[in-house]
Amino acid sequence: MKYQLVASWSLVYLYTKKYPLSWSQTMYGIYTGYTLLLQGIAAFLIGPLLQKRIGMSDITVIMFSMFMTGMGEVLFSFCTKTWMVFIGYVIGAYLYYM
Repeated sequence: MKYQLVASWSLVYLYTKKYPLSWSQTMYGIYTGYTLLLQGIAAFLIGPLLQKRIGMSDITVIMFSMFMTGMGEVLFSFCTKTWMVFIGYVIGAYLYYM
């Protein structure tokens, strides 16, 4: 799992440095902080909400997480503007909950 995360973050960095986004290191740092904040919110709010309030089993929560991961990655691949990347990550925020 550790190497998968490193590879994923490395590819995100390379994608955001190239055209059409052409981010600076500062902008990438802001994006990293934003994603970590959303991951924390997902871990403390969405996970327990799905398990306790809605009554999803662990397997169903994992499947939901995988689906949201895929949706987030597909949306990210079509981003051509900075605001698209930030809005698109809200959908994929559940990605690193597991």
